Amino acid sequence: MEYDVDAFNAWAVAECSRLEEEQVVESFEKMRRFMIEFVKGLADTAFENKKIVDQLEMDFVGHLDEHKIVKGN
Repeated sequence: MEYDVDAFNAWAVAECSRLEEEQVVESFEKMRRFMIEFVKGLADTAFENKKIVDQLEMDFVGHLDEHKIVKGN
């Protein structure tokens, strides 16, 4: 299944631009907690599956790195 990341990002930016900062932070925090519980709930064997580990790395480590805060910006 193909997923248009650029279209999703454009949609997300448009949706979030309508929200107050507090609402964006609340939404992010809700998703962060959900994802933590999701990963904690994975079976240990999931981390032996290269496809799963690669996806987690891409979605968490790689993606979060794209949004890191650089001091002075």
